[in-house]
Amino acid sequence: MQTKNINRIIKATTKIFGIPIGAIRAINRSPHICEARNALYYIFRYNSDLTLMQIAKLINRNDHTTVIKCAKSAQRLIESDKNYSDKIEQILQLIRN
Repeated sequence: MQTKNINRIIKATTKIFGIPIGAIRAINRSPHICEARNALYYIFRYNSDLTLMQIAKLINRNDHTTVIKCAKSAQRLIESDKNYSDKIEQILQLIRN
């Protein structure tokens, strides 16, 4: 995946969640930041050809299992929270256009 596309996904995610780009890669564990970060993991995992380790390194994490856990958390929220699901859909629309 090209760096341009990676940056586009990150920018779309931070825009929809209303957070600064730097917050995605920070250690901050506030619920709003974590939800955005989980969305990013989910989108990269299911909409890119990046490996789990590559995704983890993009977000300044050292372990591919973080990607698995966070993508599953996002999936659960997508299934149970219409607002979160709508945000994911908005991000996907932004990156497709």
